[in-house]
Amino acid sequence: MSTPLPALAPPPLAEGPRAPALHPGGPPTDDDRLPAAPMPDPTALLSALLGAEVEPAPPLPTPTAAELGQALLGFVALPLVGLLGDGGAGGLAGGVAPPLAALALSVPSLLVGHQFLGLQASPAELARDVVAVFTRCGRLALALVPVVGLYAATSGLGPTVLVLALTCIGIASVSLARQRLMAREAAAGPAAPGAALRMALLATAWAALALLVGARMGVDLLHAL
Repeated sequence: MSTPLPALAPPPLAEGPRAPALHPGGPPTDDDRLPAAPMPDPTALLSALLGAEVEPAPPLPTPTAAELGQALLGFVALPLVGLLGDGGAGGLAGGVAPPLAALALSVPSLLVGHQFLGLQASPAELARDVVAVFTRCGRLALALVPVVGLYAATSGLGPTVLVLALTCIGIASVSLARQRLMAREAAAGPAAPGAALRMALLATAWAALALLVGARMGVDLLHAL
């Protein structure tokens, strides 16, 4: 009778190097814990969101009388041809009102807020930059008169194209003016801590106010048609 062979035990597993204990010899302490990730700075996040850090820029050239005349002609002629046969004199006044009302009602608030926040740029230079931007946009409106007039005379889409043109001109003008205002403040000299962010907030609030005024007048224009 054969003797059964003894069962062979599996070979022991080779152990690799053990990781050092996090808390040898006692409970965890504050020094043993991993350092917490730094919290983001809300001010830096807001500055990045608003694009507060801009390169300094000199003021725009003061518009000449001829350029101002072309801008005013553009703001009058664009709704005139866009409302060809629609709205009468009331519609024409409603088409001229949005850009001019946005400029007249928002710029005083901008200058008062600028002085209240203790910023350094000259209010006269800020107003000149805003007027220069709106002058350029008025000349753009003058250039769009043939396009809007063509739609008004051939398809009856003059009022729709007019509203689209005024919307694009308004957004472009306040966006460019906002950038110019922040650049003008940056060029005014050594800034106090937080001045760039305050100027960015002010310029953004002014741009929103100007757009709201223009949009409100635009809604009145649509209701008058």
